[in-house]
Amino acid sequence: ALPAFADKCKDPIVDELSALSSSDVARIEHSRSVLVAAGADVRVQVLSSFHRNSEGEMNKSLEAYKSQMLSKCGSWRAPDGGMKNNLVLVLVAPKQRKTLLDAGGQWDRTLSRERRSQAADTMNARFRDGKLADGIVAGIDHMADIVSVKPSQEGKPVTINHAADYSGISSFLKWALLLAALGGIIAFLVWLYRQNEARR
Repeated sequence: ALPAFADKCKDPIVDELSALSSSDVARIEHSRSVLVAAGADVRVQVLSSFHRNSEGEMNKSLEAYKSQMLSKCGSWRAPDGGMKNNLVLVLVAPKQRKTLLDAGGQWDRTLSRERRSQAADTMNARFRDGKLADGIVAGIDHMADIVSVKPSQEGKPVTINHAADYSGISSFLKWALLLAALGGIIAFLVWLYRQNEARR
């Protein structure tokens, strides 16, 4: 289970709405671990709102919330003040029906804006069905699948090799051999018949 009081700067998964069960969190952590293994620092946050900024005004968007967090969280920030190079953000505000996926410069090519948009579409399709955890897992898995593709295979169709099934060929060969044997027997019987006829 997630801690009762989340540290939004440091905790990898934050659920302000208590909408995720322990099994949901375990599934998200499992999906997240694939990106982490690829070198990403993945932060997943389910937010109750866009939150207030330093002036006490409500942020207008998740993008504004992200900017606020970058200004206050050293673990999100690069030395130049921008977004940390390997950071991957999955921000969801269910009540506002908003989703934001963002990534640091390390992922500019692999997780481009277009690809993150595709992952967000995958998430939002589940959210519309009321499946919050499924959506988050689907979005992270989508990005993990992209990151897992080797650079030499980018842009190429992914081929999945299944174990070959020769059962159909085996059945065909059995029938072919059986028919050939029957044909041979019939031909032999015809030959015997003709031999007998010739002797009469």
